[in-house]
Amino acid sequence: MKLAITIIFVSFIVSCSGQTKVDLKESNFEVTSSDLKTTTTEKLVEDSAKKVMIDVNYNSQQLNQDYKLIYNEKFNAPEESVMNLPPHIRTEFLKMLDQDVHYSLIINGYESLYKIVESTKSRDFSIEEASTNSKSKTTLKLPEEEIYKNFNTSTYIRRREFYDKNYLIHDRLKKLDWILIHETLKIGDFTCKKAILKTTQGITVAWYTDQIPLSEGPSMFYGLPGLIIKVEAYDRNYNLIRFEKLNKKIEIEKPKNGIEITLAEFDKIVDRSKQSTIEESVYEESISE
Repeated sequence: MKLAITIIFVSFIVSCSGQTKVDLKESNFEVTSSDLKTTTTEKLVEDSAKKVMIDVNYNSQQLNQDYKLIYNEKFNAPEESVMNLPPHIRTEFLKMLDQDVHYSLIINGYESLYKIVESTKSRDFSIEEASTNSKSKTTLKLPEEEIYKNFNTSTYIRRREFYDKNYLIHDRLKKLDWILIHETLKIGDFTCKKAILKTTQGITVAWYTDQIPLSEGPSMFYGLPGLIIKVEAYDRNYNLIRFEKLNKKIEIEKPKNGIEITLAEFDKIVDRSKQSTIEESVYEESISE
């Protein structure tokens, strides 16, 4: 039972880990400024620490052009949480987190789809625990997700795995309360600008370029006046490693095969499971004393 509780705790670390340190190392990706012929449709006035609410706007060229982007996604976890895990579990958990997983972002007019690249799908790791009679084996697996956004209807569908179940979260896209900062960073051939997003989970730092006039980015990050190249979030980092303009239109397939639910309903399920795990852990400790 203790192993099961520990594995559940690991899943909460992956999905609910805290703020991480900002890493400003450059990342290289297969795109140069000569590939980009478009310019931004509006000029935003940037004042340091000025809070802005940015609408997602598309020009006619964007609507007639499809794109495929590849992001490298890497998990983080609070050091104090990982160090509290049993040594044999901590070793495998750190191996799992150290993987580079690639996600594609397909953009077709007002729609986009963010999903894992199958060829770089994360490996599973097994943990064994000896008991008096036998050994039990549990598999650690990074959660996968699929995100469909429709900026015409301001809605999204997000497929999430939780307790071996697939959920399809249907909800509305929110305007992200970005703060634009007077700071730049050279990433590849692009001069990127800094933006931060404050949430209850921590501070997210994003680097975007207005040389690519797409108000998009990895996962649920969007709404800046240019493509998001790099993200340092509370639980994981994202880096753009490939940008491609597609020569033909591509159809986007919405996520399917899951339990349809709202974000509020999904959060309640997670909260109930977390509370149940805590209570069970306390009960197990009281018995062992």
